[in-house]
Amino acid sequence: MNTELSLIQSEMSGGKITTESIDVIQQHPDVTNISISDLTQKTFEYFIQHYGSQFEKIDFWKCKLIEDFQPLESLDKIQRITFYWNQRVEKLWNLSRSRALTYIAFRSFTRLHDISDIATTTSVEELQFGDVIWDKFILNSLNPLQSCSTIRHLSFSAQKILDGRIEPLAGMQNLESLEFPPRLFTTEQVAWLKAHLPDTVQSKQLHAYQEIRKPPLFEGFLIIGRRKPFLDSVKGTGQLDKYFDSFNAMYHWFFTHQEAKPEDYSG
Repeated sequence: MNTELSLIQSEMSGGKITTESIDVIQQHPDVTNISISDLTQKTFEYFIQHYGSQFEKIDFWKCKLIEDFQPLESLDKIQRITFYWNQRVEKLWNLSRSRALTYIAFRSFTRLHDISDIATTTSVEELQFGDVIWDKFILNSLNPLQSCSTIRHLSFSAQKILDGRIEPLAGMQNLESLEFPPRLFTTEQVAWLKAHLPDTVQSKQLHAYQEIRKPPLFEGFLIIGRRKPFLDSVKGTGQLDKYFDSFNAMYHWFFTHQEAKPEDYSG
């Protein structure tokens, strides 16, 4: 039995979806997963009102004109929601009403800078947000994440966190994996975070450096931290020990000075 349906519109359609196109869902009463594109606010509300309750997973693809996600609050079966590209939405929705939701991802949102609604979730276990290719996302603060006790897997990208704070991530004591841009925070901030999270958290960024292998373009080591260099795998290996020792010194200092802030480390 086919449980997936795609209503992704072709470029030939001019980037629009009609209510008639959405009504095709009537022919697939057993489908629980759907991919749908090019919804406006009007067709989004039509889709949610008439068919939304049927689905456990919805992929919203290039629905750039949706302005308000509040209709999603009526979906009590939805488990996974992904969004790619939106130019209107400025907030999410009351996630406490989405009691079955365990996974949410939103990518390439140009006007969403406040993720306060994330703090309302009582069920989300995996969260992904930011941009797909270039890190252009601007976020006010990570503060809402510190109270998200259900989230186990967090992955985000951003060009900038306006309040500059990494500390809220330390409140996520149930994290199992964490990914973020390796140059978003200072090395001191990353070492501080490592000292305040369980040592079971899996992350490529909670280390002194990250090995990059993309032959034949380049191979080497990206030093973790804002304005830190990329070291060539041949010429730069001699400098790795310096960065490794420096990071470990920071980490051990923060581990033994739990009340210290990231900016308190003086080396």
